[in-house]
Amino acid sequence: MVNPLPVGLALSKMADAITHQAPKSVVFSFIRPANTTTYAIGDVVYPAVPAGPLVQVKALKFQDALPFGSSGFIVEAQLKLFSTQSTKLSADLYLFTSPLAATPLDNDPFAITANEMMNHVNTISFPDSAAESLAGFTRYAVAPNKVVSAASGSTSLYGILVAKNAYVPIASEKIVIQLGIVPRVVIP
Repeated sequence: MVNPLPVGLALSKMADAITHQAPKSVVFSFIRPANTTTYAIGDVVYPAVPAGPLVQVKALKFQDALPFGSSGFIVEAQLKLFSTQSTKLSADLYLFTSPLAATPLDNDPFAITANEMMNHVNTISFPDSAAESLAGFTRYAVAPNKVVSAASGSTSLYGILVAKNAYVPIASEKIVIQLGIVPRVVIP
């Protein structure tokens, strides 16, 4: 029987590659609508609909997150809200290999089809217990250690941020999501 696990030099090379590989940082930021409408559990937190001929984004796009059609590990994630509300947001970031068919709207209930769920690759939680108030903004830092993969021929991941508690935002609140992704190591 052949041992499928790496041993000896192969294991040493893999450990060295993982140890010395810094995460690639990918960021998506947006401004939410100019209202203070309370989010209910399960509501989408999403960019404001642009005025004029601009097209609303179909998903929060983390461009060049992975090598083409590859996979990796999200080893760190940050959510930054440019506010310091007394009740902190608790949210989940759902990650997909492609954008949803229908453009989500801020403060609408999160809903996806069975086909869209097939493109779901992982979820990162930003619990209110991880919130830290810092000089006018709130930062959440988590170490999710989640595996993600891009679609064949793609380098992007797509996300939808969903409230997990009742949260009263400020109008035109800026939100930044940053993911630290380490590509999977292939040992020759």
